[in-house]
Amino acid sequence: MGLREARRSSTKNARRSDYYNQVIYSKSAAICDHHSCCQWKILTDSSVPTVLVVTMKKYTSFLFITLFLVVSGYGDDKETAPGEPKPDGVENTQPQPPASDPEAEKRFQNLYDQFSKDLAEVDRQLLAFYKEFKGGVELKRNALAPVHDFKGMRIYFDEELKSRLEADQALHLAKRFRETQKLCITFERIIEESSRKKIDGRLVLAEGQLSKALAAGSSSHAVAALAKLSETIKELVPLLGQRDDAFAPSFVQRRRISQLIISLIDNQGNVLAQLAGRSLPFDGEESSLPELPSLPSDPPVVNLPPLPDELLVDYTDQILSKIGRAPLPDANETKPEAIKYSDMESYFAGLEKDSKDFAGAALKAARDVVANRNLLANDLNQLQPKLLFRGPDEVWSKIKSGQLGLLPEDSQNEYQALSSLGSDFGIRDVWNYKLNMCTPVRSEINAAGKIQYETRRKLLVFPFRSFGQIQQEKIEERFDATGQPVENPSATLIQQGVFLIQGRKEGRLFESIHWGGGIKGSMLEDPELSAESKFVQQQIERRMTAETRRVLTPLMACLDALLADQRLSPLFKAYLHNEICKIIFLRGDEWGVGMSSRIKQDHEHLKAIMNIPLKATDWMTPSFFKAIEDMQGRLALFYKKLEARSYLDEAKFNLGFLRELAKASFHFAGYVDERGQPRYLHADNPPVFTWCMVRSVGQISLQGFTGSNALPFSPLLAINKDWKEVYRQALDAAGSLHIDNFGNIRELIPFLYSTK
Repeated sequence: MGLREARRSSTKNARRSDYYNQVIYSKSAAICDHHSCCQWKILTDSSVPTVLVVTMKKYTSFLFITLFLVVSGYGDDKETAPGEPKPDGVENTQPQPPASDPEAEKRFQNLYDQFSKDLAEVDRQLLAFYKEFKGGVELKRNALAPVHDFKGMRIYFDEELKSRLEADQALHLAKRFRETQKLCITFERIIEESSRKKIDGRLVLAEGQLSKALAAGSSSHAVAALAKLSETIKELVPLLGQRDDAFAPSFVQRRRISQLIISLIDNQGNVLAQLAGRSLPFDGEESSLPELPSLPSDPPVVNLPPLPDELLVDYTDQILSKIGRAPLPDANETKPEAIKYSDMESYFAGLEKDSKDFAGAALKAARDVVANRNLLANDLNQLQPKLLFRGPDEVWSKIKSGQLGLLPEDSQNEYQALSSLGSDFGIRDVWNYKLNMCTPVRSEINAAGKIQYETRRKLLVFPFRSFGQIQQEKIEERFDATGQPVENPSATLIQQGVFLIQGRKEGRLFESIHWGGGIKGSMLEDPELSAESKFVQQQIERRMTAETRRVLTPLMACLDALLADQRLSPLFKAYLHNEICKIIFLRGDEWGVGMSSRIKQDHEHLKAIMNIPLKATDWMTPSFFKAIEDMQGRLALFYKKLEARSYLDEAKFNLGFLRELAKASFHFAGYVDERGQPRYLHADNPPVFTWCMVRSVGQISLQGFTGSNALPFSPLLAINKDWKEVYRQALDAAGSLHIDNFGNIRELIPFLYSTK
């Protein structure tokens, strides 16, 4: 067991002892004036049964609840083993649980309600303190009072209350305690980071003063420099005895404080010796050096064991989201001080030397980093596919050589499949008609005494779709059976074609009689080539050449045009979308499928909506099948979101992005210190993106540095490319000026290549 664990164990035992003998849970206005107050006390006497008196004050009202619990043995100075006789005058009885008492159960129910309220109050106080902290208000020592209150509540709950509650109540309260514990741990971590930054500032000041004191041989104010250093160290030394980890210095900071004290002691004698040989006045400097500060004892740290560090970032984000603020900026956006190492070799040499003075977690982290330095080996350019690209090695080789594209030279199979889409089912030549029922209506008698008619039309079906244009023939009857001219000649119009009737192709014939300006019967009018057939002819057929039986453009461009055309039926879109994706996915590497994550995601979503297979002609009569009609509504919503989608632009951008990165090499950019903060080689211009060593699932690997995921003392890697220039080149390749249409660096690196 380490020193920290031992201190925490002793602290928890002390808390448990206090719980049994004096105070279970204590809140008072003297501790914190930010919240309402209540007191919990246990009165013990070895000669009488224990009486637990709970007094609560909430807001302006008082509620007094007195619980009389007969609990044997708590007040004894020494416990008696089972079966061992008691001293004279004492009954030989074992501790028994209190008898079932409805009134007691009711009171414990009240305690359950009160604990729920108090946990919510702790949450509120912590968030209030955090708002003050982010607003620039310096937190006082009592900022951790809600955390200490929570720990007392937790002990009382675990030791007393939990076993007396109903199972569902105990589970609910235990869950609330876990949630509040996360909040407490995160709050302590935030205060700890702030406090250690302030300590760092003092240490930097003290180390600067030490450098001035070391130059005592050429300075006439050497004693003054040592005096200032001594005063600064006096401010740092009390921190070594800080009881709360949140305000205490880290292991490295403790070591730096100790080194400052040792340096002060060592240099006092040197400065006095040099001053003794001078004849110049010292501007009123006293001959005596300042008194050295004394180191305090190191008391136990009052803290419950924290959760694993890898979980703390998530809890911090929860706090930030609760108060409506954006997450803290990445550490990459700061400008830390410069470092003394210039390359990887010098850094590891320095780390191995410095680690001899490390202990505990710092020593383990340093050893892990040194033991895994082979992860950084790049003698065979193995870092490129490891850090930049997740996919087949042969694909990465094609990217580097420029052989990977979005349009294969040999596309005869795709040509045949696309040709079949339009011709096999006749959807390349579908015409829309209006089917009207015509009725003649008498209007007037002309000058020749003939009756004139108008036509009243009733729309029966629209659109009434035919495969190809209909054929029609008009037969006029100008003479009667005897050969005499007819006074009001008429004509019969016969229209015939192939239509989709109840999901089947059928030939139909329509007849109408025309005379005197009137029409009687069924008639097809207003022919127009359907938008769907126009798409087949203008977008699919024009992208192919029959001479060489090849596809002329990337098939992603055809999909983009399909999604953008708002005139098309959602069922037609879904059918073609699915069929074209099937064609592309057969040779995904050569058609660039791996360069567009959205094309696969959208196709999976489409298949989830298409719960039954679609035919090429289902869009022509959707109302005939109830399931198809229902699907049409869901597809309309799906394609509404995809109107601005461009798979081709995404693929061009990603391909250009990877081609630029394939030319990059890696170099040492800095390292992460013991506190997890980056130290950059060029502090005035830190890299936008770096890689570091990360411990994940018990193993150490290289990942992108997020500001909080690095193993302490991990080196930082960067590429020799300007990320802005890489983006610009990729945007040029995509022919797009809208950078928001594509992923950011952390989404793109490493690039996840997959055609499945």
